[in-house]
Amino acid sequence: MKSIARLLFIELLRMLSIAVSALSSVAMAFVLVPITHYAAMLVGLEGIKSDAESYVWVAVVAFSPVWLAFVLPYWAERFLDVENGGRAPSTRETELIDRVHAHLVKAAEKREVKLPKVVYRVIDTGQINACAYGRNRVAFTRGLLHRHGTDGIEHLAAIAAHEMGHLRNWDTRFMMANRFLGLPVNLAISILNNTVNRIPFIGLFGFLLLIAFRLPADIGQFLLRLSSQSTEYQADAFARKVLGSEGMAAALDELGHSDEWHGGSVTDTVTRSHPSSELRRDRVLHG
Repeated sequence: MKSIARLLFIELLRMLSIAVSALSSVAMAFVLVPITHYAAMLVGLEGIKSDAESYVWVAVVAFSPVWLAFVLPYWAERFLDVENGGRAPSTRETELIDRVHAHLVKAAEKREVKLPKVVYRVIDTGQINACAYGRNRVAFTRGLLHRHGTDGIEHLAAIAAHEMGHLRNWDTRFMMANRFLGLPVNLAISILNNTVNRIPFIGLFGFLLLIAFRLPADIGQFLLRLSSQSTEYQADAFARKVLGSEGMAAALDELGHSDEWHGGSVTDTVTRSHPSSELRRDRVLHG
């Protein structure tokens, strides 16, 4: 029952997050489309002919980036590679990652678990971390690979399996949808900040527009972050299916030594991205 309730909680927050985030793009489009219409008429061009055409343009401006992200996922993921700093692995990194992936494939075949298709990336930072994004990206930090590159195949495999869980559970796709829903809004904010907002008095109007554009998107991101700890448990559950309880628990035991949490506001606490590794370990071992 707890697992079903957690899934319902995650899906509800996802739907609310997408709906609220979409409001930002729609609000921005409803302002931008008429401005473009009147600007075209001022220079002698034909503007929007009807209300129906106006609504079509609102939809195009608001939703074309997220639509293209899923219709042309290769380009969307290239964009996310650049944004996240993910690069193709070097020769020695590829050899290591191939060993990690082979370990996962063997474990998954033994337990009859289907792994998602993965494109591995490396992020050039000394931090010990990994992440998943897009439809199929799993990225290790350089620091993580170099620290566990000699005798840590099982540890890297557990981390990769966890990130695959995020791919399998569509966590990253909802994050991608939110990201591309926000692109028109971020573009409008950038334009306002570099034009209208620099003009005395008139800039106040631009600032108010900025708030109107940004607030729903911020609420949408907040709702998505509320589900992050639950999605971490779900990703751990997938990794447990692939590697077994003991293998995943050992990785979480090592991760627990680097856990740092010094408290914060109520908002900081409820939107904390990861639950305690110790609690995650308990969940993996005892359900």
